[in-house]
Amino acid sequence: MLTAMGTARRIDALGRVVVPVEMRRMLGIDEGDLLDIHVEDARIVMARIEHRCVFCNSNDELRAYRDRLVCRNCVDALTAPA
Repeated sequence: MLTAMGTARRIDALGRVVVPVEMRRMLGIDEGDLLDIHVEDARIVMARIEHRCVFCNSNDELRAYRDRLVCRNCVDALTAPA
């Protein structure tokens, strides 16, 4: 379970902000990871982008479908005759 954590950071002249190492470790964010940054209810929200199947959470043999990732096993299961 995640606990509430907060800190203040200044934005530099180029608009960058440093995410504290404690938060990166807690959330499993590593150098080179992609973050989704969007506005939600007048707040800036950042979330690590995970490359996993939307159905089974696998990260093997992923395929893009309508801006979502689906693994080969789930594609096969979804397209198999009933």
